[in-house]
Amino acid sequence: MAQAAHKIPHTVAYTFTHVIKRDEQLKTFDIDRIEQAIYKAFLETGEAGMAEAQLVAHAVGDQLEIEAATSGGENYTPHVEHVQDLVET
Repeated sequence: MAQAAHKIPHTVAYTFTHVIKRDEQLKTFDIDRIEQAIYKAFLETGEAGMAEAQLVAHAVGDQLEIEAATSGGENYTPHVEHVQDLVET
């Protein structure tokens, strides 16, 4: 049985607001969606839990924010593949 997930609030407001999906459509950037995807992967593999998923997701969000700051701020729009690459590294 899966453990109850305890959410750690993340209060960073990102300057970028969207990601580009694989079909080239814009989608609102949602850190919670990234957390949930990582959490599901962790549950399947038994690697870790929600706290670790949140740490990874927030590290990815922070890295994207650094990239946004150096390449256009609110005009920065990462591709979802790039987000996935950051999660996997």
